[in-house]
Amino acid sequence: MPTPRVTAEFAARRTNSAPGRRFSSTRPASKIIAFLVNLRGRLRRRFLRAVSIAAVVFLGACAKKEAPPERSLLLVSLDTLRADHLGCYGYPEGTSPHLDRFARGGALFAQCVSQATSTLPSHRSMFRSRVASRAVQDTPMIAETLQAAGFATVAFAGAGNISKVHGFDRGFDRWDEHAGGLAWSNPEVEKWLDEGAPRRYFAFVHTYDVHMPYESPDELTEYFDPGYQGTITGPSTREIGRAVRGLDKMPGGPPVLDDADRRRFVALYDGAIRRTDALFAELLTTFESRGLLSRTSVIVMADHGEEFWDHGSLLHSHTVHRELAHVPLLVHDPRAAAGRIDAGIVRLMDVAPTIAELNGVLPAPSFDGESLVPRLEGRELGVNRWATTERAKEKALLEFPWKLIVAKDGTRRLFDTQADPGETQDLAGTADSVVTAMASKLESLASSESVDELSGEPMSAEQRERLKALGYVN
Repeated sequence: MPTPRVTAEFAARRTNSAPGRRFSSTRPASKIIAFLVNLRGRLRRRFLRAVSIAAVVFLGACAKKEAPPERSLLLVSLDTLRADHLGCYGYPEGTSPHLDRFARGGALFAQCVSQATSTLPSHRSMFRSRVASRAVQDTPMIAETLQAAGFATVAFAGAGNISKVHGFDRGFDRWDEHAGGLAWSNPEVEKWLDEGAPRRYFAFVHTYDVHMPYESPDELTEYFDPGYQGTITGPSTREIGRAVRGLDKMPGGPPVLDDADRRRFVALYDGAIRRTDALFAELLTTFESRGLLSRTSVIVMADHGEEFWDHGSLLHSHTVHRELAHVPLLVHDPRAAAGRIDAGIVRLMDVAPTIAELNGVLPAPSFDGESLVPRLEGRELGVNRWATTERAKEKALLEFPWKLIVAKDGTRRLFDTQADPGETQDLAGTADSVVTAMASKLESLASSESVDELSGEPMSAEQRERLKALGYVN
């Protein structure tokens, strides 16, 4: 209170006066009044300054308490994983108990569409947040955006088409690539964390563990397909798949596969998913056991799916149909209300701006995708949601329920994905106005650039061997 302070200071002045002198009422009144006015002004300023400081400290404490803690992000890319072979997307065969549990604890986007149906252009589109045919332009990747914001950035990738050879290491402080899958990268992640995890990091883990050739342990293959007596094995899926696709020639022509052989083919793929599912659980345990999972947002996705005779063939990168374009997208973050998100199309090109917003970073101006954080928080996304998917010169546009596919020669096919989710009944001849409008929009969204599964750049011997092992070259 001002009054006691005034009295104390006034008394101190009397005490510190020259010896023998006492305060005298005979001092001119004007000087006394001036002295008291100045004294009151100084004390008032001190009081207000003290109150201001206290207010700043209090408000700062409140702001600090209410501000969200600094978070990091783990992005896991499970290459070639089609969404409808996971239990959380309705598959009944028991391929993914750990991913299913992860999905139940976070958000699952039911309708996520990849912008390309092969590895390299799909990841490039995702990292640059652009449709695939426009992602060939040299624009910033999400790792560069986070690195510029002060995040430590690290990647453990499967090489091949996800390699520093293709510029995927841009923005990463550390980029490691190896053909060993999660069995290799999990221990590497563990060592990196034990060296001292940075306060804020962006970790990218990519694996071909589900990719052909399907490396499924015998016990898992038998679990999904007991009693098979044929000749289909994991290593043979590469040669057979390429022959069925017409990429390679086999003596006597393409193999004729009966129903049992086809079931075995799928069982090998499902076994590879189950093995990958267990390794994914180990990866999460690595973060959880170090107390990092509580402050790390986790996004799990796939770049494209895999065909198993849905449209008469095998593997991927040859069509833009649903079995290749529909991919899983799972998100764990405190802002994400747990549950399945059915409403609206989302796209892999939305992942980069979502990562940026989850971590309080402005997205690059070149990002064309839309952050999914509003949807994670239960709010609606923008209207007129659309998604493109491309491969080579073939382009597709999805605007629910319609999907238009325009072939290299200009042929147009239209599907009602609500009534016909398998995209088998072409309705282009019965809906001219829809076809015309969608074709015009597709032309404005995608460029004429060819979206190819290989970069076209010269390959080293090591790069060619890795791509050969994955079935990309013969």
